[in-house]
Amino acid sequence: MKKAACFLILFVFISTVSCTRYYIHRIIKNKDEIANLARDKDIVVEHERKHYTLRTYKVTNGSTNEYFFEKEEDGTYTLKRDTIEFRPDDIINIDPDRDNYPIELCDYYQKVTQILEFYNIQGLIGRKYKNYPNLEFTIFLNNGNIVEYMSETDDRNDIERYKEIEKGWFLYKGKP
Repeated sequence: MKKAACFLILFVFISTVSCTRYYIHRIIKNKDEIANLARDKDIVVEHERKHYTLRTYKVTNGSTNEYFFEKEEDGTYTLKRDTIEFRPDDIINIDPDRDNYPIELCDYYQKVTQILEFYNIQGLIGRKYKNYPNLEFTIFLNNGNIVEYMSETDDRNDIERYKEIEKGWFLYKGKP
């Protein structure tokens, strides 16, 4: 009985590690799609906490649009509330002043969540700084792992907290 339990635990651990590597490899292989999705956006699709948000931001003036969604039983999303600082939202090409704005926005979020779920991602944060043109992004996988893409790592103080898995791609290790 003990051998079976040990084998089961080992199998689950190996499966989890293999699955994580598979998704990370898939993300790196399709990094252009992930980068385009992350550009000037934060996206959260966290089913356990029922937290569904999209944030778009303009680097030039620091303004932010925030959208909060609710997931329906049929798997679609409805707009719960929003905070709009710039119009139109040219980051996602949706104008809050149009009559069909909520439908367009929910359709956009639905498509984005399908892409994230394909990559096993529950959160994606894109960062692009005013004086730093390179895009960096953080990916939160469904299994709790964190993967970051950092094009320039020379000036990072906390790089020892990461394991480089490919040039520019790092897996967060936690506290050193």
